[in-house]
Amino acid sequence: MLEEIVPHQIDFAFNFFGYTGRDFETLIGRKVESRIFDHWLIATTDRKLVIECGAVTWKNVFSIDIYTRNGSIHMNGLNKWGTSELTVRERVLPSGVPLERKSLTRGPDITWKKDFEYFEKMVKSSKNTFENDLQMSIALAKLSKEAKSSWKNH
Repeated sequence: MLEEIVPHQIDFAFNFFGYTGRDFETLIGRKVESRIFDHWLIATTDRKLVIECGAVTWKNVFSIDIYTRNGSIHMNGLNKWGTSELTVRERVLPSGVPLERKSLTRGPDITWKKDFEYFEKMVKSSKNTFENDLQMSIALAKLSKEAKSSWKNH
């Protein structure tokens, strides 16, 4: 999980919310069905962002919930695994029912193609992602060390 799924989630936090590698900590690192850690619950040190990743769901699922004082955004599912649903809620003050917009998408996942095109562009321009790679390495090393020490206490 730490090498495969967690980096994608941390990358979201880097790019969308401005966190860095030292801003993460392990809340739970567990071995549920394997001899390796297959369930992770991590958070930013300010506790504004909580990420859960696991290999124990038997079906690939993805969800993200972002809350602000003016509303929220909820995404469930990715096209590559079926339907993706996006819900945007706008808060109605003082205590009204939120205004809600939903959209569903189905079909091929174009994100992989776009990601590969971006990668090829970066290679051709000789640009690198050293800073991002460094921050990712710091985050993963910190999470791994914390999980290892927390597992010994169980």
